Amino acid sequence: MKNSSIRSKIFLAELSLLIVLPLAVYIMFSVTITGFMRSFAERDLTRLLEAAEPLTREAFSVPWLEREGVHNRSGAYSNAISPLLSADAWLIIFDENQQALYPSGFVFPEGSLALTPDDAQRFLTESLQNEAFQEGTAENGQRYLYCVRKLDDGDGPIRYMLAYSPLYNTYTLFERVGKLVLLITALIAAISLPIAWLTARRISAPLMRLSACLDQIGQGEFPRIPEEQGAREVVQLSKSVIHMSERLSRYAAAQKTFIENASHDLRTPLTCIGGYAEGLEYDVFEDPKEIGAKIAGECARLSDLIDDLLALSRMDNDDQAIALVPVGLGAFLQGQVSRLEGAAAARGLRFVLNLPQPEPYIYADEQLFIRVFENLFSNAMRYARSCIWVQADIAGGDAVILVEDDGPGLAPQSIPRLFDRFYKSRDGQSGLGLAIVKTSLEYMGGSVRAYNGRHGAAFEVHIGLCPPGHPV
Repeated sequence: MKNSSIRSKIFLAELSLLIVLPLAVYIMFSVTITGFMRSFAERDLTRLLEAAEPLTREAFSVPWLEREGVHNRSGAYSNAISPLLSADAWLIIFDENQQALYPSGFVFPEGSLALTPDDAQRFLTESLQNEAFQEGTAENGQRYLYCVRKLDDGDGPIRYMLAYSPLYNTYTLFERVGKLVLLITALIAAISLPIAWLTARRISAPLMRLSACLDQIGQGEFPRIPEEQGAREVVQLSKSVIHMSERLSRYAAAQKTFIENASHDLRTPLTCIGGYAEGLEYDVFEDPKEIGAKIAGECARLSDLIDDLLALSRMDNDDQAIALVPVGLGAFLQGQVSRLEGAAAARGLRFVLNLPQPEPYIYADEQLFIRVFENLFSNAMRYARSCIWVQADIAGGDAVILVEDDGPGLAPQSIPRLFDRFYKSRDGQSGLGLAIVKTSLEYMGGSVRAYNGRHGAAFEVHIGLCPPGHPV
């Protein structure tokens, strides 16, 4: 199934909202309107009966009738009760024979809620059977809510008060509300859907451009990617893609250089070995032992180069076996220096150690750590004139080891690239030694940096100390 685009999803979500929300409002309105109308009608009728009862008792009491006469009672009562009546609540007064006393002759004032005598009698009869609020339909089809109050203890002719209120035709109301909702929805849709479409397009367009750039990157091309503007997330994604493209571009270039340099460095000793072997085959050399020693030297050089390449490859692929164990820093450095003191003395060099007391313990893989300092010390011996300083200190939770020689120092332009693979400065060898130093330390959670110190080239190694209380 074809996946929909972000633009379509945003647009469809907006469209769904415009359809569902008005429909939900309409359904909620239809469910609740009848209950609200009935509750308001009950409240109005209850208030009308409570307010009208004392006035009705007084108006139709025996003293009032004797004083005013029966014929005047309805007119006077109508004037007295009219302020309590409204277009939504009306009152009919019945005597003990269920004959209407008010309005007289069932003549309702203009604008009042007129009932026919049959409707009024039917509502009264039904209410007497059940005094709770009831609903009924008049002959004209209008629905009413009504209730009756019996006045059994009165001293006049009145016995029943029938209050009623119309329940308006909710279906007609729903139809009108539905048309209004549809009209409002259409107006909102006409305004908001084009805006939603343009907004979705504005969001999806930079994503489509970034997707096209990623396709090119996947094919090994690295186009210039402009930084997108707009939503914060899109800008952040754009920066991430640009950063990724730059890193992959550098990595691709480094891989190309790596292959070229590795091929060259591997070919050189192989060419030498091949030349010596051919010379031996044709008895060109007078001293085969000397040539054999040279071939052995080239083989050792080739073996070291292959070991370095394999070590870097394992670390790049996280295949390098690593076992972090406590290592006594002083004893370790002393041991490494002792191994090289003979070779250093043969070149007229000496090591100067400055070790902290008590001896700190670091957390490292011993074999990788040996390889780190084999490369650092051999590099220092290559350029030192007379002395190599090795100093260890504690800084925070790290051990800091400084290896400095008194050679010519580092060329400023070469410092940023010293740890690049196959980068060679002056008479450098394979160009992998310092790359192995950096990668090995990072593999163990450490770091290294190079700079020109007080005497010459300086390499500063940081490696984590053993946690306090760790057994050593």
